[in-house]
Amino acid sequence: MALEAFHDIVTLELTNGEIRIEVTGLEAERIPKSPNRNTAGLVAKKLLEKRGIGVKIHLHKGIPLSMGLGSSGASAAACAYGLNELLKLGLSRNEIIKWAALGEIAAAGAVHADNVAASILGGFTIVRVHGDLIEAVRIEPPQSLEVALAMPIIKTAENKTAAARAILPRTIPLKNTVSNIQNAAYIVAGFHFGDINMIGRGMTDAIAEPFRKKLIPCYEAVKKAALDAGAAGVTISGAGPTVIAVI
Repeated sequence: MALEAFHDIVTLELTNGEIRIEVTGLEAERIPKSPNRNTAGLVAKKLLEKRGIGVKIHLHKGIPLSMGLGSSGASAAACAYGLNELLKLGLSRNEIIKWAALGEIAAAGAVHADNVAASILGGFTIVRVHGDLIEAVRIEPPQSLEVALAMPIIKTAENKTAAARAILPRTIPLKNTVSNIQNAAYIVAGFHFGDINMIGRGMTDAIAEPFRKKLIPCYEAVKKAALDAGAAGVTISGAGPTVIAVI
């Protein structure tokens, strides 16, 4: 789901073959300038490598880093979208998402479209991956839906997303898989019907939350406080450590 609370600004300028990256804004010193290690830079490298041109990327970060808010995906999405416009490539939304998803290799070590799809389409998005095919759809959130974020000030691993994935078990009990599929379907139904309580009840995670919550100080206390205060549902945002509540 895309939030309007934070955003990046990405400016692109075509060059004669070199990819250069400049970064300003939040924690700019932490963001790699190498195209292979920067999500926007990697998108540009892969999209332009057979075209004989380069690009100067100016990335002004407004989305906090390593907080589970899709910061790396937003940069990749902006670069893919911008290059499509700049070069008049005529890519479909799903094709833009596919190129943007390649940039996540730089941050997460793997291609994934969850964050870039939300950045490109907005609203609540569902991504389906089948082989090389990536399809994404958007559902308009209920107008009355509100979101609260708790963002702990803690030190996170340099490759936080990869670390948060590594902590997950290699095998998952069947009952936990069934539970998560049921809850995911319930969330989708909640967005479709505009029912915030349905969305909240579906925010029960039997796979990632039991392991990733150990990385977030006071997670259970924060979750209980939010539910006691009237939140419809609470869970970990992305790979954490941000905690998200829907109201």
